[in-house]
Amino acid sequence: MDISIIPGSLKNIRIAKIFQRAFIYLQLFTFRLQFSLEDYQNRKIPRTWKTFRWSFLITLNALSAIFCTGLLALCPKTHPFMKYHNIEKILKTERMDLFLLVLFIILIIVEALFLHLSSEALNYRASFVKFIINNRNYDENELSIKSLQFLRKFYTIIYLTGTIGYRLYIINCIATICFGYYWAIIFYERNLTTMDELIVSFPAYFAICTDVAYRLGQMFMTILLFIVFVIELFQVKLEELFKLAQRMFSRQWNRSGFKKIFWKQFQVKYVKLYAETADFNRSFGKMLLYMEMVSKSSIIISCMFFSEQKAISEYCIMVISSLMSTFVCVTSLYSRVARLPSHNRRCCKSIIKWLARTQWSSSKTKFKNTITRQGIIIINRTTIKSNLFVQTMSENQLGFTCGHLFFITKFKYIELLLMNIPMIFMFYEQLCMDS
Repeated sequence: MDISIIPGSLKNIRIAKIFQRAFIYLQLFTFRLQFSLEDYQNRKIPRTWKTFRWSFLITLNALSAIFCTGLLALCPKTHPFMKYHNIEKILKTERMDLFLLVLFIILIIVEALFLHLSSEALNYRASFVKFIINNRNYDENELSIKSLQFLRKFYTIIYLTGTIGYRLYIINCIATICFGYYWAIIFYERNLTTMDELIVSFPAYFAICTDVAYRLGQMFMTILLFIVFVIELFQVKLEELFKLAQRMFSRQWNRSGFKKIFWKQFQVKYVKLYAETADFNRSFGKMLLYMEMVSKSSIIISCMFFSEQKAISEYCIMVISSLMSTFVCVTSLYSRVARLPSHNRRCCKSIIKWLARTQWSSSKTKFKNTITRQGIIIINRTTIKSNLFVQTMSENQLGFTCGHLFFITKFKYIELLLMNIPMIFMFYEQLCMDS
């Protein structure tokens, strides 16, 4: 009897099926548009209500949430909703307007990201969709059995993490709405709020909670289940290229004919991988830029919120943990992205060592062997092409960028980490001095 908690469909899932599922999540959480891959490929996305109905409903709710959080954060004394100083007393916390301020900023940034990505899709420049179109019939024979098993296990882990985490948050969102309505009714019974404030607050609170839940769906179901998997797929492909280079440059391949065949195979696969990565980065790099803005905003305002607290309550810990989790998520994503340039550099070093060894040995033996003039030209041409390819390989940027700001490497990742952590302490110290 099989007692495994992992469904059999996940254990043997095909990569093409993963990308088909990812396209559904992209439609719902990223583009908010309903169209088929054929519509996009033929550049004929219909401009009908069926295409834009999700966009209209979700965007309307998102704009309502942004408007309400803006009033609560920027007009703490004059907004038409329930005053939250009574809630602050119950939760034993201070300055809830700061939490609402960072929520307001995050909602604006993520909504701007949606406008950017949806406009790319409508103008047929979305690299996410293009990648799925190119890989919707993915040939798994390109990868080894070991790599396929690893990718399936990896997807199983992130799929279970994403779906379970998102469902738990949906349950938490429903409980939060019920809890808020419960206390709102108690405040009305005790004459701590008016009927007008109660009527206005109910839909506003519902819009904010549902919009936050939707944004987390974008993180769990799109970034985790699609983008993180694609990054791992690129890394596996690069690792297989490195293993191919190791086999190709081993001493047992001493005949130049075999080396030429494998060298051409390596070049074709590497150029294809670089083109896929560069094209995918057009949308993903801009997404990373928006996520970096969210991370920095969360860090700064979480320090401000913490500095205003007279006592650390459970709610205060929950708020700070929620805000800092965005920084942790972005940093974790950077750590996955930064591995690609490292593998590229390792592969480049291996090829350079092989070229240096073979060219040195050929220069010592070329006077001992009798070869035709045409043979010398062919050898020299291959050598020149190999040296030029390695030089280009060492200078290109196989990986991803944070918008147009910087290319993400392990060095840049560690630099950002070492800059952000002292910035948190310095900012908090300055706030304490000002207080």
